[in-house]
Amino acid sequence: MAGPSAAPWPEHPDVAIVKRACIAARNGDRTVAEELFVDDALLHIPGTNPLAGHYEGREAFFDFYDKARELSAGTLRVYLHDVVANGRHAFFIENFIASRDGRNLDSRDVTVCHVIDGRITTATRLYTTIQIHDEFWS
Repeated sequence: MAGPSAAPWPEHPDVAIVKRACIAARNGDRTVAEELFVDDALLHIPGTNPLAGHYEGREAFFDFYDKARELSAGTLRVYLHDVVANGRHAFFIENFIASRDGRNLDSRDVTVCHVIDGRITTATRLYTTIQIHDEFWS
């Protein structure tokens, strides 16, 4: 006897917002910045490397990805794995893959966001092993 079929959980609307923001930032498409981010958006990147710090303003996400592309001499590739949201928080998981000075990086990272009224207000990137990023980007 087959069990009851369960309908998939409905996707929270913030998932689409975060996906669009990730894809736009990854591709350098700043035309959606005003639509997807508040004016004073904040992005926090932990660590002691040149990518670490606070990125402020609507284009903070874009600035972070631009800087990563620059530091990796254009070798940065980013793969979005998943986005989850519940109305209070959203997070996304992505792989950062790059080469720099004969070294390679392949890191799966998580970024936790707050989305208010359909726009991202803050985000904090979390690394499984921050030392790997500090060594690679320094």
